[in-house]
Amino acid sequence: MSNTGPFKLVKNVPVDIVAAYVLGKGTDAKNSITVARQYSEIAQLLFDSNFPSPPPPPPVRPSLLTGTTTSGTGYIDINFDTYEQLKYRAVDTVLNIDRRVKGFYITAYRTNSKEAIISGVENSKVVANYTLSDSINNIYTLFGNGNQELAIADPLGEFRIDSALYADPSTGRLRIKITANPFNQDPLVKGQTYYFTITTYALNHAAIFLKAPYDQNKSIVYGPGGDYIARVGSLEEYETALFPILYGESMYVPASEGSTAQAAQGPFIR
Repeated sequence: MSNTGPFKLVKNVPVDIVAAYVLGKGTDAKNSITVARQYSEIAQLLFDSNFPSPPPPPPVRPSLLTGTTTSGTGYIDINFDTYEQLKYRAVDTVLNIDRRVKGFYITAYRTNSKEAIISGVENSKVVANYTLSDSINNIYTLFGNGNQELAIADPLGEFRIDSALYADPSTGRLRIKITANPFNQDPLVKGQTYYFTITTYALNHAAIFLKAPYDQNKSIVYGPGGDYIARVGSLEEYETALFPILYGESMYVPASEGSTAQAAQGPFIR
C-alpha cells in the first residue's frame, strides 16, 4: 500500500518497521489467490482514500520563440515561470513527506524520442540546470545496498537562483537562450526541428541528510550546508512532455534579442 523501498539499518539507530499482508479464502487454492488480489485492491483503495498522497508541484508551462541577434546569430528562447513551483510545499506527517522544489533542468533531444541513446548515438543532453541557492549542494542517492551515486550536481555560479526573486510572481521567470545545436555546436538551421523538455525536481526534506557525517559514522544530520544524501524515492522529478521547436517559426517581430530583464533571463547556452 505504501512502500518505502529498500533501506539500510544503521547500528544504534531505531527504526519502526510495519508490515501488512492480505489473506483470501476461495473455493480452491487458485481461486484463493484471486480473492486475495481483490481484497488487496480494496485495501489499497481504502488506504488511498484515508491517506491521499500530496499533489505534485504545478506543471511548468514554457513559452517558445526563435529569433536572430543584431549580429545575425540565430537562437531559441525557452521561457517559463518559476514562482508557482518554488512556492510549492507538500507536507504529510503520516507518510513522512516534506516535499519542496529544489530546481529545474532543461534537456535537449536529437530526435522526437526521450530515449537517452538511439542506435549507439547520444540522443539526450542536459543543457542547463538551475538550483535554489540554499544549504544543499550536490545531491547523492543512497541505495539499499549502501552504495551512493551522484544524482544532481551543484551547478554553481549563475545557475544557482535566489528563491526570494524566483518565487515572486513579478520576477519569477527563467529564460534559456539556445544559440547553437546542443549536440555539435553547429549554428541553428532554419526549418529544422529541435526538441526539449523541462524537468522540475523536488526533495523530500524528511528523508535527506548531510553526506559528510553519514560517511564518517552514519550520523543523520539535517540543516547545515554541504552535500546531501537522498534516500531512494526522496528525489522526485516531474518532466514535461517533449516539446518541438521549429527554428524559423514563432520569430520575434521585429527581430530582436528578446527580453533583457535580468530577473527573467537565464545564462545563454551555446
